[in-house]
Amino acid sequence: MTIYLISGYFLQVVQVVEIPKQLEGKLAHNAIKEIREGLLMSKAELSRKSGVSISTINRLEKGENCRAEIKRKIILALGYDLSDRDRIFPDDQQCLKPG
Repeated sequence: MTIYLISGYFLQVVQVVEIPKQLEGKLAHNAIKEIREGLLMSKAELSRKSGVSISTINRLEKGENCRAEIKRKIILALGYDLSDRDRIFPDDQQCLKPG
């Protein structure tokens, strides 16, 4: 999988990151932390990009559950499309489906 990191308001690609296959299918909290660290992104930066508090990010990385809207924000802030939700939250495939 390829992630495109976007910078600023002009949607300029600043970095392309390949996510290793061994990360796919891991538990959700492990996938968030591993992907975030693979992107060299701090929790503070993920918090800023997603609009989610650091304490919520900590809870997610420990495997605690949260609302679907929080998960959407995290997915987008990590550079994924919502269609890739099962790579980050493999156990929650139903909760992010529109409708």
